[in-house]
Amino acid sequence: MGYQETRQMTIDANEEYYNGNTGLFFSYMHPKVVMISIGEGQIVEGKENLKKVYGSSIESRTRYMISDMSCKAYPVSARTCFTVLQMELSSFHPDGSMSRVNQRTTVYWNYFRDLAAGTGEKRTGWFIMNIHVSIGLKTDQPMISFEHLSENIRSNIIQQMDTDKRMTFHDQNGAVNYISPIEIVYIKADKIHCDIWTGRDKKIVVRRYIAQLEAELGEEFFRSHKSYLVNLRYVKAIQNRDLILSNDIVVPVSRRQLPKIKELLEKMKEK
Repeated sequence: MGYQETRQMTIDANEEYYNGNTGLFFSYMHPKVVMISIGEGQIVEGKENLKKVYGSSIESRTRYMISDMSCKAYPVSARTCFTVLQMELSSFHPDGSMSRVNQRTTVYWNYFRDLAAGTGEKRTGWFIMNIHVSIGLKTDQPMISFEHLSENIRSNIIQQMDTDKRMTFHDQNGAVNYISPIEIVYIKADKIHCDIWTGRDKKIVVRRYIAQLEAELGEEFFRSHKSYLVNLRYVKAIQNRDLILSNDIVVPVSRRQLPKIKELLEKMKEK
């Protein structure tokens, strides 16, 4: 009965929820769970009421992307603990706007050997008793709009949102991965393999040449170096001959490509 498992349970439930699957999120809840959230309906009592409020909201045409996630678990007693999950949540809305916030979710867990009769639950294990969600905008990342992007990139993003278009990547283990280009932060080439890094800091290794991926992904991706392909949306700054990405990863820029990427980024700011 280790409390540390609640850390991974919190992460899994959160990721599944924002990927559009609410099943795991609700399966961990105690029937008498209480959620304190943001916006309208800030306090919701009971699992069934939460399903009514949040069960279908994630099915809207808004798309979500998680990055910079971290989670820690803290014991309170032998059967009680809480987890604190922090992440950056990007929301891509149907009207073409994008919002990015820091979100902190505190989850209080209780361990039950067998829930009391009449609750409809008989599973032994950890259950969520309370959830508290709070958000705050980063000072250097205010609410932004797709208007600063080129028209072609903006159209491409909106099209992906409308159709949920994804590309298929077979990794080196034979698994099939369906990824939208909007999720890819950068790609690093290693001979005949490429490491694809997504906004959730997940690496997928595929047997593809970087030139092939460059041609398939389109103009929002820039070949900054012979071994690197970056998504221009995630470039936060240029320092000397390095790109600083939104997840603080440093990517090199060749001397020949430096003037070109500076020009592209300036044009994005102007629009």
